[in-house]
Amino acid sequence: MSSLEKAGQFAIGQLLLTYALYAFSGLSAALNTEYEGVLDHEASMISAAKIADETIKVGHANGITFVKMV
Repeated sequence: MSSLEKAGQFAIGQLLLTYALYAFSGLSAALNTEYEGVLDHEASMISAAKIADETIKVGHANGITFVKMV
């Protein structure tokens, strides 16, 4: 089962999952590592998604505009 299939099994919203995957995508590229272990544990995935969501909220509150990663 792929990491994305594992992530889809957890009870978090699609938007939070998208935020988390974007965050991990950029972070893993910057650090030259992978975060598949987070997807193996529901609590870790939920925490990562909430951290990503909070990061976006704080950024918007401070006038930061995030661009879509392609």
